[in-house]
Amino acid sequence: MTPLPKGENGEASVTAQTDSKELNSERVAGGILPQVLTTFDMVAIFVAIVLFITNSAAIQPAGPAAYGWWLIGFVVFLIPCAIATGQLGVMFPGEGSIYLWTHKAFGRFWGFFAGFCAWWPGVLVMVATGTLVISFLGYAFPAVNHWSVQEQGLVVVGVIVLSAVLAVLRFRVTQNLVNVVFGLYGLAILAMFVSAIVFLARGHHAAVNPWDFSQWAAGSAHGLNFTNWTFFGLVVLALLGVEVPLNMGVEIRDQRAVTRYLIWGSLVVMVAYVLATWGVMVTVHGAGNGVITNVAQAVAVGLGSAAGKVTAVVLALFFLFITVVYNYSFAPSGDVARQLGPRAGRRGVGADGDRGRVHADRVRAGAGDRGRELGQLRNQGLRHPPGRCHGDLVYLDRGPLR
Repeated sequence: MTPLPKGENGEASVTAQTDSKELNSERVAGGILPQVLTTFDMVAIFVAIVLFITNSAAIQPAGPAAYGWWLIGFVVFLIPCAIATGQLGVMFPGEGSIYLWTHKAFGRFWGFFAGFCAWWPGVLVMVATGTLVISFLGYAFPAVNHWSVQEQGLVVVGVIVLSAVLAVLRFRVTQNLVNVVFGLYGLAILAMFVSAIVFLARGHHAAVNPWDFSQWAAGSAHGLNFTNWTFFGLVVLALLGVEVPLNMGVEIRDQRAVTRYLIWGSLVVMVAYVLATWGVMVTVHGAGNGVITNVAQAVAVGLGSAAGKVTAVVLALFFLFITVVYNYSFAPSGDVARQLGPRAGRRGVGADGDRGRVHADRVRAGAGDRGRELGQLRNQGLRHPPGRCHGDLVYLDRGPLR
């Protein structure tokens, strides 16, 4: 018989055995974070992460073959990713998505590696979205284009700071704002398509004939061939991020929302990219230059300058809120502390790096079942529950449950 391990005073003690691959967040998050995200919320987050409509302008140098590249990207990348994400999301409905799944399959190191590789581009995107805000504000208000580099840099910093402030509001308030901007974004994309219809209805010829399928031929200058393979890279980049909403997997109200958001979100993304690409291709002469503000110019050509500027402002607002979504989507993730070494534990991060992000309107200690659950979790070994408070956020140090 294997002897029982000794405690600090030499007495025998019994320690609960757990799966070595089980994260503390899997045992803790479900008892702390209420299920508040609806299917519509998940679709809005999905679109904010995946649908950068400026890619519809960036792909214009491909000419009519752009639709071929979109089709290839949808079939060989977006749809398979959605299928795999749906399966993994049902099998492992926890926080962290790609970090959690890789941890399950390959262990702690590769979980950290995959999680870091998924998280780090988000940092870069938050800088890029600031520059996109400046670009569209410059289209709507030309004086912005004459600002110095230092002044534009301050705007980028301001976007990042403002997005952080919005991200730490009560979660329902923040998500409602995201949902409203998502609706405005949809109207802006629809305006690009309607603008092209109005432009053609007035008797104008398309700037580029989108139905010229001969341009798809491999022998064409911009056809579907390996010489132009960079367009496929652009399409893949435009479709990244399918799994990001599942960073908040335990906060979904109905698990059926996992498959629903993947279906509806993927459909919205595919239709939006195709419609916007068509709108820019038909209306904007010289769109082959790939200038991102051509998506607003397309609306101006068909519906008037004022409509184009309003569209630009809506797009600037949307890119601000993309930054907000990146802030709160990636906040729950991380196994960084263990990789940083023992100092991380002294800085308030658990030994395995699982730090939770809990909005104050989600946790009401002592109120009903969730209060009792939190009290039980405290008794089971959360090291410093609740941890530091910042605004409406409560950070919990998820140490090992002893």
